[in-house]
Amino acid sequence: MTLRKNVIVCGSLFVILIGTAIIGNVLQSAGMAPLSGRTSYLAMFGFFGLFMAFGFSAVPVMVKTVIAAQTRAGPVTEGLARHQNAIIYVIWGLMLAGSVIAIPAAVVGGLFGDAPRQLVQRALEGSSMGTLSAAPGMSLDEMTKKSTVPLNLKFARTAIAGKGAFEFVVPHSSIRFPRARSYFITTRDDDHTKINVVNISTSPEKGSKASLDAADAALRGELARDGWLAGHEVYRTAESQRLHEGEKAGPEGRQYLKDGIVFTINRNRMDEAQLQEDAATAGEWIQYIELWPADSYPGFERLVFPPVPGH
Repeated sequence: MTLRKNVIVCGSLFVILIGTAIIGNVLQSAGMAPLSGRTSYLAMFGFFGLFMAFGFSAVPVMVKTVIAAQTRAGPVTEGLARHQNAIIYVIWGLMLAGSVIAIPAAVVGGLFGDAPRQLVQRALEGSSMGTLSAAPGMSLDEMTKKSTVPLNLKFARTAIAGKGAFEFVVPHSSIRFPRARSYFITTRDDDHTKINVVNISTSPEKGSKASLDAADAALRGELARDGWLAGHEVYRTAESQRLHEGEKAGPEGRQYLKDGIVFTINRNRMDEAQLQEDAATAGEWIQYIELWPADSYPGFERLVFPPVPGH
């Protein structure tokens, strides 16, 4: 292809790229609703494809322009001119190699949104390690028999921990987390053959605060259907009520009780807080749960778990 044709192709792609952005801004200013769902991802990848095509089309223009401007420099440049296509292919190869690394990294980093990021992460996480079933009071032997996850009990006197994709099952319950990511289990101080506290990272990946709120709400519904009682803290003293702006009781939704086990829903922020961020939406979060024996849960005496009406 001649330099003139390369310039036409490169220029046309540039015009389409800029024109697409301008048209999008005009439509948005006119009140058109933003694209959503699959359409938004198709548009996003289409625009990115245009950007990539423009970048690749610019390489022949640059190479041929430089060589054409130097054709009178002597035999060395003439030799380069005879191999200009090879030079272009080498540069394209380097760009492709970089793209193979950079594009998946950009997807995992969230450049294209949550759905593509989650698809790539699920493809990379590999197969499940198996199932883990554990709860306070359960013996280590019983946990091992009911679990298929390889468990390292070498340091069981202090903690049993591991990470990777696995399914966590709450014993004697319908509660399951099919894509949990890590576990940390401690044993009782007076009996290191019995489980004390179970901590499970239940989020398969980081998510927005809104997505975590939705996951928490769904889990609360499952707990209620499984017979767990929702609890809340009672502020019994005047000082405690003063510290909580006059409220006599705290909100429900974090602690649940069933068969002498306290189930707590928790969250961790995984990124750094930014100045002037919107606290209602900012951050990347994960959900984790804890299972405690009721008699050793911190502050259990301040909690009440009202029975569900009709039960």
